[in-house]
Amino acid sequence: MPLPGTALASTLALLGGSAATPASEPSAAPPPPAVQAAISAADQLAIAFEHGSSIIRPSVVRVGVARPGHARPSNLLDADDPLQGYATGLVISDEGHIVTNAHVIKGATLVVIETDDGRRHRARLIGRDTPTDLAVLQIDAARPPAARFADPDSARVGQWVLAVGSPFGLDQTVTAGIISATGRTRLGISEYEHLIQTDAAINPGNSGGPLVDLHGRVIGLNVAIRSLTGNGSGVGFAIPGETVQRITDSIINTGRATRGWLGVLSNDHYDESTNADACILTRVVPDSPAHQAGLRMGDIIETIDERPILDSEDLRHVVALLQPGRTYPIRLRRSGINRTFNVTMQQRPRR
Repeated sequence: MPLPGTALASTLALLGGSAATPASEPSAAPPPPAVQAAISAADQLAIAFEHGSSIIRPSVVRVGVARPGHARPSNLLDADDPLQGYATGLVISDEGHIVTNAHVIKGATLVVIETDDGRRHRARLIGRDTPTDLAVLQIDAARPPAARFADPDSARVGQWVLAVGSPFGLDQTVTAGIISATGRTRLGISEYEHLIQTDAAINPGNSGGPLVDLHGRVIGLNVAIRSLTGNGSGVGFAIPGETVQRITDSIINTGRATRGWLGVLSNDHYDESTNADACILTRVVPDSPAHQAGLRMGDIIETIDERPILDSEDLRHVVALLQPGRTYPIRLRRSGINRTFNVTMQQRPRR
């Protein structure tokens, strides 16, 4: 006959309650204070990841495309889906404008947007800019909320970031990492490169998805990976948010991308007078904005609109983002003397 209380203990166990711990099995000791502190810090970071993910999720969409003569890749999950591939897009306006990479929709005969609620909408192309690998689409119905962008100067090496997208067709996938570097150039990804590098996992299908901070604010738009296998290896790249905003605003307002034009050629230069990398002008185009403002060959450019210019790629990137018709200060060194000129930007001529 069972002892009094045995049946009760068994019933509690079956119902999910707790039975008394046998004297022969002592309870586990609490972790040391240092371990408790580490667990608490990890829990707090997880909460931050959850917050950033929840903020950006409604603005992230899946972009499906169909192209003539292309077979469907084997990594798509739905064998009955007529679309041939998936990538990612980001809602950037309350009017249903969506940005993605230009290479995502290249050659597409059909582009379909799938929103976070699972509904699909045919998208129309507003415009594309191949030099920055950006394209703007628009849908008319069920417009998700527009994403918020971070301050252009907020990206810091070592900062935690989240990459959100549809790798291998798996929509709303979130990966975490840090910003590994900023201002990456000469990668052969696009004509205008000044990219953010991250070790957050980016794979095929992440293209066009956002890279966000822990507040859910967009820092960049994922564009490419550097890999020997074609899959993520901890070296991913994103177009800076400032470039995304500048180019998409231009496409939405004018139907095409516009860029500033200074009218110079330049080379990288080591300035011995300041012991710093710099950018030196090797040619000033006659009647160009630079010529009209008084710039000369041999001038060493230090800043434009108070932005540091460390090499010729910096000069090219900053000038491209300037608004045609506006006047900007250029600080330079000429014959060892610092001078400032005001230059009125023109629109870069079409090629």
